[in-house]
Parts: sequence; structure tokens; C-alpha cells
Amino acid sequence: MASHEERAGKAAGRIEEGVAETADRLKASYEQLRRDVDQLRQELLAAGGERGAAARTAVERRLEAMRHELEGLPAELREKGQATAARVEAVVRERPVTSLLAAFGIGMLIAHLLERR
Repeated sequence: MASHEERAGKAAGRIEEGVAETADRLKASYEQLRRDVDQLRQELLAAGGERGAAARTAVERRLEAMRHELEGLPAELREKGQATAARVEAVVRERPVTSLLAAFGIGMLIAHLLERR
């Protein structure tokens, strides 16, 4: 029969072997996890780069379209402004007294609103 010390020594040896084996498995698992995370990061960067390029191209196209729209805007605004001024002038010529009273009333309203501030 083995002595108590021998059995304790064998048990301690098995525990040490188990701990070492577990540590080795943990190290291997950690290394595999690190490789997997690195691979995933690279795949995400590649996918993001492709999507980023597509999004960048779409934004550039939209900006170019907006530039073309804005280039014609000053002429369009000038035409609308001239048409509005012509209509206002026509109304003032048709009804000068009414226009003068309307302008006076609007001026009084603005003055009253500005007094409150």
C-alpha cells in the first residue's frame, strides 16, 4: 500500500499536469482567438473600404448634381425677383393709396414688434 505522502505526491503531480495541460490549451485557444480577431478585422477593413469607396462615389455624384443645380440658381432667382418687382409695381400703380396705407400699417406692426424686444 502506498503511503499517504506518496498518494498526495502523485495527486499533486496529476494536478500539476492538469494545470499545465489546461494552461497550454488556454494559450492555444488565445492564439487562435487572436488570429481570428485579426482576420476578422482585416475582412472588415476590406469590406468597409469597398463600401466606403462606393459611398464616396455616390456622395461625389450627388455633390456634382447639386453644383449644377446651384449654378443655375442665381439666374432663376434674379428672374423671379424681377417678376415679383414688376407685379408689385403694377399693384402700386393701380392702387397707390391702398399700397401706401398697407406699407404704413406694415411699418407700424414691425415697429410694435420691435418695441417688445
